[in-house]
Formats: sequence, structure tokens, C-alpha cells
Amino acid sequence: MKVSRFLIVCMALLATSSSVVTANPYPDPQKVPQEPAGPRSVAVAPAEAADVSALALESIRITVAWDESDKSYQWKNVFLEQSGTKALKAKAKTLDWRGSFRGVLTTESGEKYYSSIGTGYIFRALVRDLSFRFPEVSGVATFEMYAENSESGEMQLALSHEFDASEVPAYASQSGQVETRALQKAETPDSLVVAVYAEGYKASEREQFFRDAAKVPGIFARYDFPMRGSLQFVAVFAHSNKPLGKAVNKGQPIVLHDSFLGLYYPYWRNFGRWYHVVYPTSEEKYRGALASAPYDYPVALIKSSEYWGVGNYNELTAVPSNNRSFGYLLMHELGHYLGLNEEYEGGGRTELEFAPAIKEPWSQNITFETDRSKLKWAEFVAESTPVPTSRWDWIGPKDGPWGVYKGGYADSDNKRSHKPGFKCVMSSGKSFCPICRQAIEQKIKYDLGQSEDSQSANIIRFK
Repeated sequence: MKVSRFLIVCMALLATSSSVVTANPYPDPQKVPQEPAGPRSVAVAPAEAADVSALALESIRITVAWDESDKSYQWKNVFLEQSGTKALKAKAKTLDWRGSFRGVLTTESGEKYYSSIGTGYIFRALVRDLSFRFPEVSGVATFEMYAENSESGEMQLALSHEFDASEVPAYASQSGQVETRALQKAETPDSLVVAVYAEGYKASEREQFFRDAAKVPGIFARYDFPMRGSLQFVAVFAHSNKPLGKAVNKGQPIVLHDSFLGLYYPYWRNFGRWYHVVYPTSEEKYRGALASAPYDYPVALIKSSEYWGVGNYNELTAVPSNNRSFGYLLMHELGHYLGLNEEYEGGGRTELEFAPAIKEPWSQNITFETDRSKLKWAEFVAESTPVPTSRWDWIGPKDGPWGVYKGGYADSDNKRSHKPGFKCVMSSGKSFCPICRQAIEQKIKYDLGQSEDSQSANIIRFK
């Protein structure tokens, strides 16, 4: 067994400031789309649990701990769990250029599998443990983790660990206490599992949760979500002993929230508007609960009517199930889960913030680049559109022209940040812009194992 630790130099800002970053739905709830009038609940018939469990494949979950005291990473544990899917096995064969943290699993025969998570340098301080899922392997394997340097933004080797996959223990999941129901089947043979989890629902509110969860496929249809025919929707219920409740600073050490997923407002970092997002009080509890069912895209519906939401790349999507902007919040936060960043300004700095010296964010919808030939979305920018593009070029009732407008990224590094346009769901709009639609489609194809979806400039960054 070999373990190496890489010391990451963290900014004093991250360790000491009480107002570093803020929440990430659009900051004004009065300016975002609201749910149409009509019944809030949708009837859903019970389905056999086998409909869902039949989708599950064995997977390996590796957890790395982030040490706050010396800003380093340490191997924590590895488990086998029944959370994998056919798509997970397919996509793991190709490197993902997105993400702030990358796991690479190499087998004795030299096969490599990849897993990426995270958005922004503060992510490690909020989740504290980082989880990577891979297909099941056999024999001796080597796990390497690469982390985004919190100053330069460069990906650097942070940890290497060798282990025997034949000795990996099975995770003791809560599957016996969990009820799963199929909500909607995919239209294509190759599909991704959108698993909708109950959080903060009492045992007596089981049917209410399933009615709330049944609204989710309809919202994907209403927002014309790209490639939604490749998504299979399931609902996962286990009761919580405690609701989310109001945001309270519970001090240190961090108190484990006694709910199914263990999510709570991240008071432990005391950053600006921490009471408008939720994070795992224990990454192990959170990931263990997710493993009660197979999943590709986990969505936590939390029994709440407040206005908030959170999304992090390949880690977490959580929204309040009873808020009047539920559909918008779900789409906006799932956009973050798929790698998109904020396209609005104001509301403070975002916890989706990248390292300050990063040359170009990997989020598909913001850029620091104003060279037309190097734009991520150059195909959408007409030759007649000036780059950078003036706010006054966006005129008339129709969208466009797509360009390179100063803004986005909330209040983070707004001197360099540019976005493709206005009115997108990643701001406060009623639909995704074509740039974000293409980014979502590319990410879904990657997750299906159908496309390498590589960008040479970003691939170099991760080698």
C-alpha cells in the first residue's frame, strides 16, 4: 500500500472570511418563473421495487478526506455498493474534462476509469469528504486523486493509494428501510437514472412525497430539457426523524442532521447567505443513503417551502419541494449538477467560484476569454457580432444575438467573467439558452458513454 499526500496551498480568504460566498439560485425570488396555477400534487400509482432495483449494478465508492488543519487529502475508505448503473460503467472509461476533483482508478491490467466531482475551490471545505464512484474491478488497483489548486486552478496530483479490490467490503445500506417506485421509463435503450430522494419527510408523509416526486418528469417536459427521452425517473423514500427546519448555527463540532440524507444548511463555514443552501452534514451518510437505489443524477426533494437551492457538479442537487418556483429551482440547480455556472450578477460571490488565478473556468457557459477564435460557444456567435459584446447589442423582444457579454458568475471575479446572453434558466429565465442546451446535451451523451466530449485545451490541463 502506498499513500502520498499533496499539500494544497489554500487562500487565507477561504480560511478566515465570514462572507466569502453566497447562495446560487437567482437572488430575487420575485423575478424567477413560478409554477402555473392548478393542482400541486400528481397522482402516482405504486410500482414494484424490482422495477428500480433491476437497474442496479455493483460499483466501488472511494472516499477521500480533506484535512482542514493542514489543507491536505487523505485516503479514508472504499466500499462496494448497489448504486451503479449501465451508464456509470460506460462513461467511466473516458476522461471528463469538467470538474475540480478527479479520481482515476487503474487496474493491474492497465485499464483506467475516471470520476469527477465538484465546482469551485470552496467545495472541499463544505463537503469535507470527497466521493468517487467507479465500476466494480478485481485484483490490485491504484487510485489517484487530482485536485484543483485553490490559487492557480491547475489540476495536481493530491493522493495515490493502492488497494486490493477483492477485499473491499460491502456497504451496509438502508435499502431494507427504503421504498422505491418507478416514475417514468426512458424512451431509449441507453438511459440515465434520475433518482428523486425524499429528505425531511415524516413517515406519515410518504404518499405526499411520491406525489411531489411525480411532478419532476413533467417539469423536465415543460422546460423542454435536452435529451429527456434518455432519462429514467425513479422515486426513493425513507422517512426522516427531523425536518430541515429553519437555519440555525449549531456551532462546532458539526452536528449530524437526523434525516434520510443528512442535509442541512452549512453553518460550519459561516459564509454569506449560508442559510440559502444545504450540504451534507456527513458525506458518508449522504452517499450511503443515495446508495439505497441506483442513480446517475440524484435529486433531493426537501420538505420545505422556502426559496433556496443548491447544485454541485456530479455531487448534489437539492431543492425545496413546496416552493412556488419549484420548477425553476429544479432546472437551475440541475444545471449546476451538469456543470453550468451562474449567468446572473449580484447576490454576492458564489460557492461555485473557481480559484482566483484560473485561466479559464471549465463551466461550459462562462468564460474569461474574449478572443473569438478561442470561445467555447464560438459556433453561436455570428461574425457580425462584436466580441466582447455590448449589453446594448441585446435588443428587441427576441433572444440574441448570442455573444460575449460581460457578466454572469454572480459577484465572483466580475472583471473577467463573460456570458453568452440573457434570459437563460441559469439566470432567471424560463428556458435554457442554446449554449446551455448544447452543454447539457454533451454532458448527457458523455454520461451515456456515447461521446468523449473532449476539449483539447482542457484535456491538457488534466494530464
